[in-house]
Amino acid sequence: MKKELLNIEIRLLIQKYGYKAIMQSLADVKGTSIEEITTLVVALENKNRQVKKSEKTKSDIDLIIEQVSCHDNSELLTDLANRFQNKTFLPQLKDVKRFFERLGVNAGNIKSHSRSTKKLFEQLRSLPKEELESILEEVPSSGESTFSALANEIIGGQRNTPSNK
Repeated sequence: MKKELLNIEIRLLIQKYGYKAIMQSLADVKGTSIEEITTLVVALENKNRQVKKSEKTKSDIDLIIEQVSCHDNSELLTDLANRFQNKTFLPQLKDVKRFFERLGVNAGNIKSHSRSTKKLFEQLRSLPKEELESILEEVPSSGESTFSALANEIIGGQRNTPSNK
């Protein structure tokens, strides 16, 4: 029970402050670099995955996180992967298709949100750091889709944030 509460609190902190800020705070508290913290987290995730591997096969998101762990923008991509899995980033298939349109990429014949994971992260890996940061800034904390938030911004001139709802 205690571990479950800790997991919930950590998820809330990540949702509120973002993965990168939490990792930086952990590095500051531990008196080390963010790279060392990231390495520790990846090692712990890999250890947990090995334990779970016997229970079930890895999901697409788990495979994506493993693949991006060596990428220059691994923190940003991991954050996007977690948000995609939690459906706070591109929560619906239509959002994924619109995102592909925005990138000028043919979405093809994607049948479900979960089946779009591999193709989506192939595209995200090719984006520069600044664009990934911009995408993360667009992701609303309220849970509404990215594109509905952008539409609200265009129509209303500002985003729906908790302070102006």
